Amino acid sequence: MHERARLMMGTIGSILLYYIMFLICFAFFRSADRAKTLRRAKIMIFIGIIILCTFAGMRGESVGTDTEMVLRYRFYNTRIYYQSWRQIISPSNEPIFTILGYIISHTINDYRLFLFVLQFLVTFPLGIIAYKLKNNLSIGTIMTVYMLMFFQLSLNVHKQTAAASWLLLAIVYFQKKEYVRAFLTALLATLLHGTVPIGIGLYIIIHILSNSKKTMTRATTVLVSGLMSFAVLLNWKSVATWVVGADVLANDYSSYISVLNGEIGLRWTSFHYRTIFSEILRILGIIILFSIYTRSSRKNDKMVRFYMYATVAGFLIYSVFVFVFNTYLGDRFTMYLDFCQIPLYAILIGRRDKIFEKRRSLTTISIPTSGSFLCIWYSVL
Repeated sequence: MHERARLMMGTIGSILLYYIMFLICFAFFRSADRAKTLRRAKIMIFIGIIILCTFAGMRGESVGTDTEMVLRYRFYNTRIYYQSWRQIISPSNEPIFTILGYIISHTINDYRLFLFVLQFLVTFPLGIIAYKLKNNLSIGTIMTVYMLMFFQLSLNVHKQTAAASWLLLAIVYFQKKEYVRAFLTALLATLLHGTVPIGIGLYIIIHILSNSKKTMTRATTVLVSGLMSFAVLLNWKSVATWVVGADVLANDYSSYISVLNGEIGLRWTSFHYRTIFSEILRILGIIILFSIYTRSSRKNDKMVRFYMYATVAGFLIYSVFVFVFNTYLGDRFTMYLDFCQIPLYAILIGRRDKIFEKRRSLTTISIPTSGSFLCIWYSVL
């Protein structure tokens, strides 16, 4: 009984620590919104990012389900398995992480710096996105949505969340017609995670659906992509075996085939509370977004429509994994689409100088239920 109480107190303490850190970072991101100069806005964003990354870097090696494995293969083992740059620079090896691990392990040799850099790779492109879209949304809001919805995930799924951040930045560059930057940023993302070409393919389909004015083009895109998805679903074992065998992805992804096939990791493919709860939350999120999106004055904006379509597509794909494979690991396959929620929530909430308005009566307690606040409550969940 005492042990259970001790564990509960430790959990509560950890949660409080996270939210205190989030509040401190929010103060800097909010200051960026109110900054009178662009230089000061950049400084405030950068300070907030550094605090987030320092917090991530100071954690223990076992904090995060994938942290210990990433440290082992991308940091400690670089001294053992890589003797030349030719071995490191390989498309299937996701070279960026290996290069960083190799350099840090041969210089400072402190895993905490490596974890700091990993988190910086996730958060820095989001800071750029917040700055680029500052006229459409609040910097404090977009970074808070990331902190509440994806920060802990990025502590566990380091490589793919970093790739998702950079690919989302590439989308922002593309929408602003900065095509060279978009191409280079997408190229960088492919060096961070082997699944980025899948994300690019999904983004191309969604771009056509959200930008094409021709009904026939949209209908054809939906039909072709739907038929291809159905064919892949029916023959997923053959497709997955071919992808891994073709050395398109790093070897550590081959375990997903066994997991989805039910050969290993039954705790990932059993229809237990986590799988059910994650699906319920996604359904709730879609309902909230639809209710706000349909009433938004920006629903006809191509950029907003792109993020909304991406979110819906992510929900549908994730639901397939829940009901077909009985697993919550579908988020590994919808990560690139899920990250579109970060700017989407922030844009729908919009820019506000005063989020909480002072009540006339200090004895009155109210729970905000407007669309904007529903987004915030959902992010907390």
